[in-house]
This record gives sequence, C-alpha cells and structure tokens, in this order.
Amino acid sequence: MEFKMTDSTYFIRLDPEEKIIETLLAFLEENYIPSGMLMAVGAVKGVTLRYFDQKTKNFVEKVFTEPMEVTSLTGNITTMNGAPYLHPHIVLAKRDFSTISGHLQEGVVGPTLEVIIRSFDLSVDRIFSEGIGLNILSFE
Repeated sequence: MEFKMTDSTYFIRLDPEEKIIETLLAFLEENYIPSGMLMAVGAVKGVTLRYFDQKTKNFVEKVFTEPMEVTSLTGNITTMNGAPYLHPHIVLAKRDFSTISGHLQEGVVGPTLEVIIRSFDLSVDRIFSEGIGLNILSFE
C-alpha cells in the first residue's frame, strides 16, 4: 500500500494480495482517522460478502473466489470501543457483466484497488442496538 494526502483527503493504492479491510483498518489506526467516508474502484480476486437478514437479525455470509471488477466500494468510517470501524458496501462486476453486491466482510486485491478516504475532524462512535441487531451510529 502507498498513499498521498492533501488536507483531509487520502489517495491510497492497495497492491495485489493485500486484504482490503485488514489493510484499511490498520491505515485508519496509524493515521488516526476518527470519522470519514471512503470510495474505491479496482479489482479483487476474491471476497466475502454479507447480507443482513432483517427478520432474523443475523448476517448471511457468502464467499466468492473469482476475479471481479470493483465498480463501486463506498462506506463510512467511525469508531467503536475506541477502535476504527468500517461500514463498507461493494458492487462487483463478473466476467459476464452481471453484478453482485453486499456488505464487504473482506476481500483480496487483484491487480490494484484505488481508494479515496475523506476524513472529518469529528468523533463518531457506534453502539450495538439490541432492538435493531446492528452496530448503529451514536451521537451521545
């Protein structure tokens, strides 16, 4: 991974074989980014996606091992229990031009992933909501 920054915007390049979430969480920790937004394009060689079943309040997880284009990766950056927290969603294009999407649990970079993070000088935390079954934004 390499990056450049200007003011509160980071341009980041992830390289082949890097784990997306693991690498970005380490980056957020090292650069102390308490909140922000991210977007990315590029390619992966495999991902684990999640879907939140609102009825059961559980995540359904599925692994995809084929190379795909990242047509959109968006998300927000907050903290939970003092640690960086990413909430990323992704749209992936397959070789046949069909797409899949979901919550990105983890992915392995193919040739490259180009990430832009916009950081905010604001602390935003998350708390677990029993009623909803998710980690939600907390503004206390």
